[in-house]
Amino acid sequence: MTNDSHIEASMKLQRAEFDAVKNLADRYHAVTLTPIVDEDYPEVRHYYEGAVLRVLDAFRENGRRWTSNDPMIWAQGLIQQLPDTHEGRNSWLLNYGVGEEAENLRQKWAEQNNKPFPRMRELPQDIPKINNCA
Repeated sequence: MTNDSHIEASMKLQRAEFDAVKNLADRYHAVTLTPIVDEDYPEVRHYYEGAVLRVLDAFRENGRRWTSNDPMIWAQGLIQQLPDTHEGRNSWLLNYGVGEEAENLRQKWAEQNNKPFPRMRELPQDIPKINNCA
């Protein structure tokens, strides 16, 4: 591969990453404007979650690496940027989150329901740190 074609390929990957992040920001904005009780919320939420996955795919394609093979750890950082009162945020953390905040939400759920929170997936014992890029 020539240097010019390598630069062109790198720029294409970078544009795809930027486009995916912009789309995620647009979808996040739509989610924040749509009340949970609105009949359009499930569709808006679906498109938001798809945008999160496309960002992860674009990052992976652009050579970004995590110290963990689990992009769910990175996704948790995005989810935690939503307001604490956002039900989708708390639902995601209950089902997939790791760390103190997720455990506190599970404890609160268990106390309110008088039973332990059912695990949706096996959680790692140690939370790996995210390495921004390779």
